[in-house]
Amino acid sequence: MATASTDDLARLRPQLLAFALRRVRNREQAEDAVQEALVAALEGLDRYAGDSSVSTWLFGILKHKIVDGFR
Repeated sequence: MATASTDDLARLRPQLLAFALRRVRNREQAEDAVQEALVAALEGLDRYAGDSSVSTWLFGILKHKIVDGFR
């Protein structure tokens, strides 16, 4: 089983921000979405099953946070 660490999350932050900026086209909203995704990932780190890569898992969380922001 793969594990995720806080270092993994920090390492992916620049890619997450770039992804979010392409989606929302507003830096502040993108930063907020990334921050929310990272907090959710940290809170759920113990539930990361390792069925997908850490980046896939984290980008999935971010996608949901971006959609929530449009609601």
